[in-house]
Amino acid sequence: MNEPLEVCRRVVTSVEGALACALVDLRTGMTLAVHGQGADSGELSEALARSGTEMFGPEAASHGVDEVQLRLGRSRHFGKRLSNERALVLVTIREANAGMSLAQLKESALLLEL
Repeated sequence: MNEPLEVCRRVVTSVEGALACALVDLRTGMTLAVHGQGADSGELSEALARSGTEMFGPEAASHGVDEVQLRLGRSRHFGKRLSNERALVLVTIREANAGMSLAQLKESALLLEL
């Protein structure tokens, strides 16, 4: 398995318009790794953990949701459920290419599953 922090850093640096990426433990609601652009790390970690647990909460799990894309105000949130009740979450600016963002997130999620 690749280092989660390095995977998050790779996502943020490879996606144009990326603001932050985190690996979230869906059982505890805590971030296991987070990398972001110019924000308070405590607030960023908390916001990404909340985003991940809301995207993949009990209702989503009961419907088999494993990928999510949301547009919230001036940002987009992407999520990919991983094994072991974890999720990789990416936040971008609204203008970021959604297809490329999701493709990079999915590719990076595979690195965490190895």
